[in-house]
Amino acid sequence: MYKIWFDGYSSPKTHDRAGYCVIVEKDGITSAIEHGTFSPDTTCNLAEIGALTKALEFAKLHLPPHEYKIIIGDSKLAVGLFNGTMRTKFPHLRDAVIQAQIVSPANFEVRWSSRKYNKAGIFLEKRHNEN
Repeated sequence: MYKIWFDGYSSPKTHDRAGYCVIVEKDGITSAIEHGTFSPDTTCNLAEIGALTKALEFAKLHLPPHEYKIIIGDSKLAVGLFNGTMRTKFPHLRDAVIQAQIVSPANFEVRWSSRKYNKAGIFLEKRHNEN
């Protein structure tokens, strides 16, 4: 079984940076780390949904379809919108979730986890504290 952790970030006050991190584990061992940037004007919510999309794309492109995948993030909104347990009135968020659903792999589920356990969030925190 694979666990794929995702997290997105943005700087809403300064609008000078936004990005994501995806960490892939197989049987508790990290097998891949992917991180990158989004447009600096990306909102926090769009960054989280974008990070979820990156995690789903990674799973679809690089992991065996028959293997079970748990995609884990700390954004209740991103997970809730994707799983259909939450709704939004904002079209740009709905469109982003539809994009995430389009790139979804086979044999997976998306779960929420507390921030303190999100390995992608911990990675990003350490990275930003170093700069």
